[in-house]
Amino acid sequence: MGRHFRTPRIVPWTSNQEFLQVFEWLYSDVSQRPDLVQLGVDRLKAWQCRGKIPVAITATMDLIELQLREQKEKQYPTLSQNELRLLYSSVLTRFVNILEDSQQKGYFARSLFNIANQIGLPLHFVELRHAATHEGLPGLLTLRQASVQALQWLYDTYWSAQIQPDTLDAVDDRLMRVLSQLLTTYKETRKAFLKNPKPKAKDRLEVERTISNLTYRLSQDIINDSIVPLLLKIGGLVPAGKKKRASVDKMSISEDLIQLWMPLLLELDKEYPNFITNLVNAMLDRLDIDNGFKLSENVSQSFSFMSNVVQQDQESEKFKQTSYLLTLTCWLRYFVSCVYRKTGNNRFDQSVLNDILEGCLKKPNTYSRSVLQSIMVADPILGKKLTPFIIYIDRSMTLTSNDTNKSSDSMDIPMEEELDALTQQMTQLKKKLGIDDTSLTFDDTRIHSESGWTLHDEKSWKPCPIGCLPDGRIPNLDLMIADDDMMID
Repeated sequence: MGRHFRTPRIVPWTSNQEFLQVFEWLYSDVSQRPDLVQLGVDRLKAWQCRGKIPVAITATMDLIELQLREQKEKQYPTLSQNELRLLYSSVLTRFVNILEDSQQKGYFARSLFNIANQIGLPLHFVELRHAATHEGLPGLLTLRQASVQALQWLYDTYWSAQIQPDTLDAVDDRLMRVLSQLLTTYKETRKAFLKNPKPKAKDRLEVERTISNLTYRLSQDIINDSIVPLLLKIGGLVPAGKKKRASVDKMSISEDLIQLWMPLLLELDKEYPNFITNLVNAMLDRLDIDNGFKLSENVSQSFSFMSNVVQQDQESEKFKQTSYLLTLTCWLRYFVSCVYRKTGNNRFDQSVLNDILEGCLKKPNTYSRSVLQSIMVADPILGKKLTPFIIYIDRSMTLTSNDTNKSSDSMDIPMEEELDALTQQMTQLKKKLGIDDTSLTFDDTRIHSESGWTLHDEKSWKPCPIGCLPDGRIPNLDLMIADDDMMID
């Protein structure tokens, strides 16, 4: 059999990196970084001007643009609850229509439920579309939840498949498997060399040979999509055992970990000038977890249809562990020390420091702040210039924490306003009908006596199991039927 080649296709994005960047912007937290989300929407509109875009991207843009609109509504309200319901209903109806219209390829129209089953779209979206089109508008809370679930479904079925390394044109499955095996071979060979108290020349040559075999299969075009993700996997620069990772009490990486990986990193840095830059940027992206796509656990479990997507979600959860993030932070701090080191082999040039500094200032968070502090300690002159940025990061994190605490209260404001409006309408209606509120009072004692219900004496009442009488007895619920009642005329 001949070699398999992919069919060329025309896309509006210029590179895989641009596609990934737009994805990260779109699925940023809209409540925390609406500016990034707006950048993603604006780029999608630019793609539309360049040519046809996939329907999944169009649906994503519609849903996220509505989220941005409602985010602005929280600050400057201009729409009523009913108008928001109309907007959500329209967007979700369009979401179902454009997805299913793309599958109507036969001469006869197919059922929407059949197409939904074919593409894995949950059937309640079709039911929601029917209700919004032919029945009363669904509630705002239901519509909001459906829009979040729709974004999760698009993430699971389209975006996650597009951003996998095995879908990149430059890196295929076979190459990734080969590189992963070569990286494992290097790690095992290097560990054996370090454990040998008296290593021989041939042992050193064996380590160098594994490095050469690895660098031979790399190129400048694919290094960012191949070796960098493999190094950042669990078991790479971050050990699989949590006891070997950095912690809050011990913000450093072990000498064994440094001796294991630095020869390879230095060689790759020498062979490929942009390697360390790509590695540093990838580390900072991993540390910037606040801008990642967030969903509730229930939604994620309900709308993960494919096993590979579930595995990817589980893997991504490992990258959010504190020990993983702290270890990457300590690697960046170590790279900073390598720049200022005057002697020794483990040294980097000033450009590495510039990359780290730029990345930390662009993505301020707890971990990048720690890296900036290491720069301030290593270079007091530069540290004075960084002091205002540290203060800014501290204030930003404090404001973010306060906004998070207030978010739950702010969600209740529209409901309270709607309740006040209904109360005012009821009061006006009573005035028109001449109803006096005082005439609507009831005698609780009279109602209880007429209905057969009475309040138990509060002083003699004692707690008892559910279903028992106040005195603790189990009531007899058998229905006694006389023989005469059993006869049928």
